[in-house]
Amino acid sequence: MTAKFLILITVLLSASVLQADNVLVIQSYSPDYEWTKQIQQGITEEIRKSCPETHIYSEYIDAKRVSSEKYFSEFFEMLNTKYQYVSDIDLIITCDNAAYALLKKNDETFYPATGLIACGINWNQTNLLENWNRPVRVFTEHPMVIETVEVVQELFPKRKLAFLCEDNTISGRVSIELFEKHRAEFPKDLEIKYFTNGTLKQISEKLKKNRDEYAILLMNYQRDDEGIYYQTEKVVEIISRLNIPAFVLNYTYMGGAIIGGYPTEPFQEGAIAGKFAGRVLNGKAALAGQSVVDSPHNKLHINLDNLQKFGKDCDAIKHRDPVVSKKPLTAESLINIIGWYSLVTLFLVVIIAILVINFTKRRKAEKKLHSANRYLDTLVRNVPGAIIRCDKEFKCIDYNEYAAELLGFGKKEKLNGKHFCEVTAAINLTDAFDSIKKAIDSGKEFREIFQFPGSSRYYDIRVTQLSSEESSETEILCFIYDISREVKMRLEIEEKKQELERSNSDLEQFAYIASHDLQEPVRMVTCYLDLLESELDSSSQEIWKYIKYAKDGSERINSLIKDLLSYSRAGSNEYEFKAWNLTEIVEESRNSLNPRIDELEAKVDIEELPMIRCDRTQMYRLFTNLLSNALKYHKKDVSPVVIISSEMKDTYWQINVADNGLGISEEYRDKIFEIFKRLNSRSEYEGTGIGLAICKKIVQKHGGSIWVESNSEGGSTFCFTVPII
Repeated sequence: MTAKFLILITVLLSASVLQADNVLVIQSYSPDYEWTKQIQQGITEEIRKSCPETHIYSEYIDAKRVSSEKYFSEFFEMLNTKYQYVSDIDLIITCDNAAYALLKKNDETFYPATGLIACGINWNQTNLLENWNRPVRVFTEHPMVIETVEVVQELFPKRKLAFLCEDNTISGRVSIELFEKHRAEFPKDLEIKYFTNGTLKQISEKLKKNRDEYAILLMNYQRDDEGIYYQTEKVVEIISRLNIPAFVLNYTYMGGAIIGGYPTEPFQEGAIAGKFAGRVLNGKAALAGQSVVDSPHNKLHINLDNLQKFGKDCDAIKHRDPVVSKKPLTAESLINIIGWYSLVTLFLVVIIAILVINFTKRRKAEKKLHSANRYLDTLVRNVPGAIIRCDKEFKCIDYNEYAAELLGFGKKEKLNGKHFCEVTAAINLTDAFDSIKKAIDSGKEFREIFQFPGSSRYYDIRVTQLSSEESSETEILCFIYDISREVKMRLEIEEKKQELERSNSDLEQFAYIASHDLQEPVRMVTCYLDLLESELDSSSQEIWKYIKYAKDGSERINSLIKDLLSYSRAGSNEYEFKAWNLTEIVEESRNSLNPRIDELEAKVDIEELPMIRCDRTQMYRLFTNLLSNALKYHKKDVSPVVIISSEMKDTYWQINVADNGLGISEEYRDKIFEIFKRLNSRSEYEGTGIGLAICKKIVQKHGGSIWVESNSEGGSTFCFTVPII
């Protein structure tokens, strides 16, 4: 409602401001339809010549696409609403039958006193003049069917006439009626076949099969039997592709390469109506009663280029005074031709540019290929290995300088044509040849390392098949590398590794046996010191002091022996790996240290830890050592706080044990994991200096690494990694 109201106000204001005459033009078709554009242009130009100040309103029904009664009723309702407050419409012009019929139906309700000029009315629709309540002047549209058929006969006397017109619109039905009316006047020897049913595609297929037999008479084609709507340009394109001479009775179809008979020009139709309208507005002509102007205003048009395409000229029809043109008759068609020339020019420029670019690329590619060949040649000459090329029969084609040196040939000696076994006789590959040939025949690469009898030399032999998509020839490439030095170094490294593993095993075994055997004499010394202490009286203070020193030393030796045993066990292979919940292991370790935690009023927080694959006993020992250290090396007058957390990395878990203790200087962070390494005096903090070395051994056995970092609380964070399950 708001939109309608705004339209009414706009029209009302426009009408009240303008003091000049007002003309309402009602078009039957869409403003995008070429026929409509031409009629509108003819009307406007002629009215402006005599009445330049006239205001022209334009409305469009679009009856080509929609022609239902409901649609026409809705359109008129919109029209009536839009113009009900505009009282000074001086003249109404309708174009074509649909607009004329709509106004006739609503003659008594829509500006009944205003005169009407109707143009483009089909020749047989003049009966619509009956019972008008207003003055009406009708200018008819009268296609000259007989004259057009005569032109067809004069130019193509031996061809049948293919009548092409769809019968699903008003224009189509009227065209068929017109054709039938004049059919009796056609030449008697003219064969006519109707193509009025089916889709345009189906009709085209039928005509294509007999293209040399027919000439087409195209009247109107907008919608086919399946209701598919065709733009005029599409119809012209389809008909032109058939390569059959086509004559038209409708100027709209002249936009393409089609021969024109007597086309009805829409611009001329509009111009006639516009010229008469200007005379009426100026008072030079009267508009009264109802009358019909039925004089033809058609003109023969010939597209000479298209006519010559069929081997014809205008000599046969010069007496008809045709308008001959080598260009299409519309401005749009002229633009199309210019566009085609521009397109062809652009196409040639693009082709030349592509050729130049391809030539430049080819030159660059040739230079690059030449450079690559030089590089490859240099590489082959200087590679530290023998390269031998053979054909598919294993006969030598070429070899590099290193091959000559390795195989004992002169650089200029001709080996071409010699068999592979003969060329490699110096290193005796004859025994291996069967295996090489079997691998190549099966499409695989052969590779072996040989040590030949009676020689200390080792050779890496690789033989592969080389084929190319560009060539059907197959080549065999053989690479021979003297790897004696590398093999010797590898054997020496392996030997040293085995010696080192034996040494480490012996040391671990020695540590275990030594510490185990030392426990008994230390225990005996401690027992005798206890007996000696019980026999002394309290007056022997000096002796008591010496006995106490001896017992302290004995206890330190016993602790050292136990830690050595733990260290040797941490490096052993007696680990039993299973999946364990790490949170449970850490809680068990914390519970074992509860007396010390309570004594120091410490806080130990355990966040959620992952499930890992580990040896439970060794993992328990690892966390016990780390927690003990965190509790031991705390700041004075500050309660210890320990936080145990985890974070997932790419392929492993990182476990963090953070404290607020003394911290560790950066220079000592690697050394603290060495055995017997202490950063504080024994009088300050007890211990043997083996605990962190044991932690490192346990982590390494679990496939991880351990290190220490500083944290924001001023203490240390011990971090270690274990693989994700």
